[in-house]
Amino acid sequence: MTVLFMYPPENVVNEGQLESAWSEYRWHPYPGYQFDAKMNQEKYTKKIIEFVKLYDIELNFHQDAIYSRSATSEFISSIKATPPDTLLVFNFCNAFSDWIIEMSQHLTPLSMIVYHPTGAYHQLPPQGLMSAPNVVYVNSIENWDALENAMVAANARKKMTQSRLLRVTEVSEQTKAIDNNLGITQKYFCQTKINCNFVR
Repeated sequence: MTVLFMYPPENVVNEGQLESAWSEYRWHPYPGYQFDAKMNQEKYTKKIIEFVKLYDIELNFHQDAIYSRSATSEFISSIKATPPDTLLVFNFCNAFSDWIIEMSQHLTPLSMIVYHPTGAYHQLPPQGLMSAPNVVYVNSIENWDALENAMVAANARKKMTQSRLLRVTEVSEQTKAIDNNLGITQKYFCQTKINCNFVR
């Protein structure tokens, strides 16, 4: 599982360099500078590490918070090259929601968890994230249960993909298929042949 935080440094906003409609006014996009994104990153990181230790989840953090379209594009390319089992994104800036929607579209079918703290988004939740087939979207205030459940489910799916399911049924020859929902490799064996060889 790869973890990405998205928010702009305060100086980028103050200098009018943020890629948003409000940059010329040097406004801090919602939730504003009082939100203290750096402090919240540390808080969420601490909770993530608790879950990782509890459930034996393999985790790596993207080195820096992303706050530009070019950095978002580079990140998408790097994930495509070496995809993790799941991407966990924390968005602390109202202005970046459309970028994350595009990210989910470019990275389909990669599983994503997008955590949007209430207060970092003051409109209706983005429909593009709520309806994306590969995204678990959480819009809440420090909902540790929702975050834990999403991480555990993603880790369980990863472990399921390492399993093999054998199906004995009426097929003419041995075949193989992958379950689209769980990613499990299924092997089909001919029931008649099994009965002839093993049933007495």
